[in-house]
Amino acid sequence: MAEIYPFRGLRYTKKAGKLRDCVCPPYDIISDEERKALCDGNVFNLVRLEKPEGDDKYVTARKTLDKWLENGVLKADDEESVYLYREEFTLSGRRYSFDGIVALCRLYDFSENVVLPHEETLSKAKEDRFRLMLATRSSFSSIYSLYSDSDGRISAAVSAARTGDPVSRFTDSEDVTHSLWKVSDPEAVNSICSAFAEKQLFIADGHHRYETALRYRDFTGYPEAESVLMTMVDMDSDGLIVLPTHRVVTESRIGFAELKELLKEDFEVTDGIPPEEAAEVLAARSESHAFVLYGGGDGAVLLVRKPRPVCDSPVKELDVSVLHDDILEKLLGIDKADMAAQKSLRYTRSAEEAISAVRSGNAAYAFIINPTKVREIKAVAAAGEKMPQKSTYFYPKLKTGLVMRKLF
Repeated sequence: MAEIYPFRGLRYTKKAGKLRDCVCPPYDIISDEERKALCDGNVFNLVRLEKPEGDDKYVTARKTLDKWLENGVLKADDEESVYLYREEFTLSGRRYSFDGIVALCRLYDFSENVVLPHEETLSKAKEDRFRLMLATRSSFSSIYSLYSDSDGRISAAVSAARTGDPVSRFTDSEDVTHSLWKVSDPEAVNSICSAFAEKQLFIADGHHRYETALRYRDFTGYPEAESVLMTMVDMDSDGLIVLPTHRVVTESRIGFAELKELLKEDFEVTDGIPPEEAAEVLAARSESHAFVLYGGGDGAVLLVRKPRPVCDSPVKELDVSVLHDDILEKLLGIDKADMAAQKSLRYTRSAEEAISAVRSGNAAYAFIINPTKVREIKAVAAAGEKMPQKSTYFYPKLKTGLVMRKLF
């Protein structure tokens, strides 16, 4: 099944300054304002490579990378290694942590059922990543994937290999502590890599980058392009957190009272829910298709899907699919093309922001939802189906820049 192996990781040296000022989030969640702040914070921040700007931005990224390599700001490790990455963080007053294994993973076509996706991708984003990869011949951020470790073999190998102090550790502005260990001992490396021989990998984050790597492999034919940089995390880890992404309807031809009446055909409708308690109310309904609908005023509406025949499609059983199919498209006329283009619809991870948009008159409705469960992600991927976009948000994100890969 999955073949993973060590590599000479490309990492920042002390010449770059503090590592926490050099790393950045994944490119697709960096706003223009955040990009500027990252650049202002350190001239060597990786955002200059990961999300370049300018008229010829990909050439600029390559020239910048070449300069940093020449100046010793970035340097490849001397030994081929596997890297162990830990994130520690607090959420809702509770402390969490999870461990990731950073290595190269052989590229597999999705039809081989070794690496499995769960989300649709956009052509524009893939073209951007492909042009950057062609120009720099590098992978700055890794694919985030999940594996099952029911027999504990991988966990045991990682625990045995993680000795001594990490090669890097810092706490970021969100109070997330990131630690990285380098494992170079051949026996320890082999113990970790061989444990994946019978494993499938489920992409959690990085679908566009994985498909870009497949295209790069096929386009170039380079032996080095047969693999991709990947961070693998145990899907049963207590620290694996998926946050919800709420839906905000910016305009609608249907009034709130009319919408509630239409919803009664398929949903149990309960008025008088305090909007600020939406997340708590939904958490108690996590095994039902439940949503909180807010249309203004002091009270929101709890919607619980009425019983219906069990569907044999895992993706159709997702909360986001029920919301998209039975409410947004069927009742509000927001079809899949509109959703992809964010026409009459936008997304936010903050329930408070969604509610505020309605209260301020900048939106018609807010739909607060529960997070997608990890077991649902696995079921959808295993069935060869794809979730609607914005179905999952893994928190916290992997930092880009702790360890990278220069193909050649």
